[in-house]
Amino acid sequence: MESLPLNDVRRIVLLWIGRLGDILLSTPALAAVRARFPGARITLIAGEAGGAAGPLLVGPDRILLLRRCHRPLENLRLVRELRAEEADLFIDLNTSFSRASSTLTWLARARVKLGFDKGRGTALFDRLLEAPGPEEHMLARYGRLAQALGAPFEPRLRIQIPEADLERGRALADSLLQPGGEGIVRIGIHPGNFKKFDNRWPEEGFAALARNLLTRPECRLFFFSGPGEEAPVRAIVDRLPRPVPILGPQTAATAAGVLQALDLFIGNATGTAHLAVAAGVPTFLLLGDYTRTVWTPQGFCPASLLPDWSPQDVPAGLVAEMGGVPHFCVVSDCWESCRSIPAAAAWKALESALGILGRRRLAR
Repeated sequence: MESLPLNDVRRIVLLWIGRLGDILLSTPALAAVRARFPGARITLIAGEAGGAAGPLLVGPDRILLLRRCHRPLENLRLVRELRAEEADLFIDLNTSFSRASSTLTWLARARVKLGFDKGRGTALFDRLLEAPGPEEHMLARYGRLAQALGAPFEPRLRIQIPEADLERGRALADSLLQPGGEGIVRIGIHPGNFKKFDNRWPEEGFAALARNLLTRPECRLFFFSGPGEEAPVRAIVDRLPRPVPILGPQTAATAAGVLQALDLFIGNATGTAHLAVAAGVPTFLLLGDYTRTVWTPQGFCPASLLPDWSPQDVPAGLVAEMGGVPHFCVVSDCWESCRSIPAAAAWKALESALGILGRRRLAR
């Protein structure tokens, strides 16, 4: 790709029409753009779902939201703002084709438009990055973007939680869980992604893990429930031998505050999982091979269908660290889906993860 004319860049527009987890995974790219152009005014255009991350983001000076189709007047205002002044640099962070992002790219006024080759809509851009490979991690794609800009790049998710949300989150965690003490492990479980069947580990698997956790006196747990998830999460909790609290929908910032009060997050590939990683909370995830390869924050190492081990003898592939925080995952033998992971294998891995966390706490 030819070198970009990046002299005197004062106004930048970034575009990412994605969900919460998509935006959080792009935070290393946002940080790279800010580092490369510290004095520029940066506007991020996000989808309505991804815009929930707004209060947590470091980098953008303002965030404009593309609303759903039933709010046309607000979208007209977005178009007016997009057209009001010419940007020096417009970057489409979407790496696959979407009509919404292509339309906004076409409408935007910018001296230079940069994006990934998606096989369609290529004439909209002045410069194109090579099309992503099918197994190229999202952070590797953003690393190539940063390289094209001459920007430093660190593949670490980062957020800034407002103090009020930290306090609210701690208070919520304390209300759901008995007070912590020496040796107590505070655990939040989110069995979400109910709209994506293959990305959702079976509900009976989460019930089995929770039943086993309840037999361990050091474990305190509750379940997260996102918007519209209350009934299926309640159905899981109703299978347990004793009541377990459910935390209903929260803002992303408050949920981040809750997560920071925990010792471990358990879940599928969801926005909540990415939020936990960005908040610096140890995680234990159940993943399909595609999700692990392309979307899960780098640093995770698969423990694919698990040989025998004990908490004292853990294969190196089970645990990886990101910023000093351990993360664990179990990866299915299926590219498209996580659903084939056996509950017994997941529990064996979780026992090992709890052993590692316990030894780390004793070593502090």
